[in-house]
Amino acid sequence: MKTTISMIVLLFISINLTLCSDWGKLNKADEYTNKGIKFHDQAKYEKALEYYFKALKIREDVLGKEDPDTANSYANIGLIYENQGEYKKALEYQFKALKIYEKALGKEDPDTSISYNHIGRVYDRQGKYEKALEYHFKALKIDEKVSGKEHPDTATSYSNIGWVLLQQGKYEKALRYDFEALKIREKVLGKEDPGTATSYGNIGLTYDYQGKYDKALEYHFRALKIAEKVFGKEHPYTATSYSHIGTVKSHQNKYEKALEYYFKALKITEKVFGKEHPDASNDYISIGAVYHVQGKYKKALEYYFKGLKIAEKVLGKEHPSTATNYYNIGLTYYNKKKYKKALQYYFLALKIRKKVLRKEHPDMADSYTSIGTVYHIQGRYEKALGYYFKALKIRKKVLRKEHPDTATSYHNIGLIYYNLVNYKKAKDYLLKAVSISVKALGKKHPDTKVLYRDLNMVYKALGDREKAEYYKRKSK
Repeated sequence: MKTTISMIVLLFISINLTLCSDWGKLNKADEYTNKGIKFHDQAKYEKALEYYFKALKIREDVLGKEDPDTANSYANIGLIYENQGEYKKALEYQFKALKIYEKALGKEDPDTSISYNHIGRVYDRQGKYEKALEYHFKALKIDEKVSGKEHPDTATSYSNIGWVLLQQGKYEKALRYDFEALKIREKVLGKEDPGTATSYGNIGLTYDYQGKYDKALEYHFRALKIAEKVFGKEHPYTATSYSHIGTVKSHQNKYEKALEYYFKALKITEKVFGKEHPDASNDYISIGAVYHVQGKYKKALEYYFKGLKIAEKVLGKEHPSTATNYYNIGLTYYNKKKYKKALQYYFLALKIRKKVLRKEHPDMADSYTSIGTVYHIQGRYEKALGYYFKALKIRKKVLRKEHPDTATSYHNIGLIYYNLVNYKKAKDYLLKAVSISVKALGKKHPDTKVLYRDLNMVYKALGDREKAEYYKRKSK
């Protein structure tokens, strides 16, 4: 009897020791995760991965490969790969996480919804907008059923859908989803919550794309007011609002004001994250872009190269942001009429994009367009047409047939045909362009007026004075 009791006691002690050991290991996994999050926020992605993988190993050993906490580790690793531009790896880990959540928690659990949103965001970054929407709508369906139609998670899904629709150029639909998200956040979280500020910012971005600059500023300033009140004047949220306001000011041709806001954003970014953070690189790009449109190309290149240096060091030489820097540098050399240098940087950007992105990503279309533009200005019209048609093919498939960028492709092709003295084809492509521009941007948008001006030119060449005069009046 005593022997049996002793055995039971020893077994109990053994179980408790094992449990204590496991708890200690799991606490260590939590510590590693928290360290990973800290490095993640600092954009020190390799260090973040190191700690996330340490946490994953412990969780797989102690909890097994089908535990929700193990899934959390997979999701964290996926987020890092997403930020590094390694979208294939990001999806691999997010789908691992999703598989666990669906099996362990069910297909209608909030964590499953979050997983769908993570996957949707990666597809969005790849330019696979229909796939992105598919997963964001799956998340929305769960959120509405499980959490209710007036829950912050539901608002997040509405917001994500609105963002993808914005990329597709479906501005009115984007606004509908953004306002749904805003309505929920104002009611549930209050008018001074960061989530509400995010909705204001998204709405502001959409109005900016539509050329409704006063409305855009109204919402960006609302977001800024919340950020300053809740977080203070030296917080990343505040910097984001400054940056958005700077962009609108630039679009309004108020360049000094734009620079004022961009430098405010940069100052915060450098203070909070340091001078070698991706956000600092983005701020340098924005500042460079303003100097670019001002014709201050030397200053523009100075800031673009600063942005490039950070992107190459922090994100790597084959990251989409690095490609963007090369692209912007090429654009500046183009405007300086240094066409050989422009092509050099455009092709560097294209090389990265071909490797990192898929063949039908909108950024690929931008690269093809810019390369075509150089050949166009050099009078190499057949080469230019080849690149313009590549861009058009992507934009029609990925964005949609009535996106402003699709109109730009039609416009470019029309101008080539004009240069080739094929005025009938020039007219056909310009009319396609103006039809899209009027529908997407409105009759008074600057881009639409440029098209009216070019149609005036084409109809003059065709000898149709009545139509030429008609478009001349509309261009004013």
